Amino acid sequence: MSVAVRRSALIAAVVLLGASLTGCSVFSGAGDEEVPDSGPVAYYPKASSELTDTAAGKLAVTAECVTLTAEDGNTVLPVFPVGQAEWNGTTLTVGTQTVAAGESIDLRGGYVDNGMIGPVTYVPAGCTYDRIFFVAAEKASASPNS
Repeated sequence: MSVAVRRSALIAAVVLLGASLTGCSVFSGAGDEEVPDSGPVAYYPKASSELTDTAAGKLAVTAECVTLTAEDGNTVLPVFPVGQAEWNGTTLTVGTQTVAAGESIDLRGGYVDNGMIGPVTYVPAGCTYDRIFFVAAEKASASPNS
């Protein structure tokens, strides 16, 4: 095999490896943060902050799941980036906002309506929902009793 052919093969292998490692996904590796495998809040590894849809509604809480009831009546499962939401048993803290059941919450992210949530996503077993909403990294706001 000539040097030129070997060099071309090596370049192609490096390009393919680089493409497979970077991918074209809004999800990145979990890094130092493990995706939880229990509790009522759904999580996934860190996400892109470029997701721009919004999900707004009232926070709904059961023993199995934290969801929101959208203005159209749909039950939306918000799936949070690991480390960006915390449930203490009565309130959900997202960034600097803390929201209890029945309070209004507005989230930025993206809907996933094809049912594909990824192999490293944690969704509580008892959750029932109409739509899935992946919350974007960082910015989320909540307003009480709106």
